[in-house]
Amino acid sequence: MVDLLYTGRNANVRKSSMLVHLGLGSNLGDRHTLLRNARSALAEQLGEFRESPIYESAPLLGMDQPSYLNQVVCGTTTLEPLALLRLCQALEEQAGRVRTERWGARTLDIDVLSYGEQVLSLPELTVPHPELPNRAFVLLPLKDLTPDWVHPRTGQMLDELWAQWQACSAEPLPTQVSE
Repeated sequence: MVDLLYTGRNANVRKSSMLVHLGLGSNLGDRHTLLRNARSALAEQLGEFRESPIYESAPLLGMDQPSYLNQVVCGTTTLEPLALLRLCQALEEQAGRVRTERWGARTLDIDVLSYGEQVLSLPELTVPHPELPNRAFVLLPLKDLTPDWVHPRTGQMLDELWAQWQACSAEPLPTQVSE
């Protein structure tokens, strides 16, 4: 797809929209409310907004922290990738996120999982998210939301990624929960 970018004051905006997938997670505070507020704010910013069911999962690497609620949302945006990342980080800050340790507990985490079919490697953002194939709490809701998604870097279908995760992981499966 060839896009012309706006210039000047709107340098963070594209002329055409891009389908993006975002991963939401929370394991501190009122997790359901934090996810609900994030979804509401993102729905105002993204066109054609959709959301997966919510899953509960154990912390990565058996870390001693509360379990997570996770879900994936998608929609279209005219924001450039770094502008989208800044939006996600602003929502995390509004939810009281404090970054003290990698993979630490958090009120809200919003990861840019995919940005159309683009592959980006920037100092502050890698898309598709490099850990996406290793995370059942991302793969399951992504399968619910966009079962025909294809990994832009590897060309693998989501079902292939899921089968690989199942074959290689000993982590417990996330469980779908109601709101």
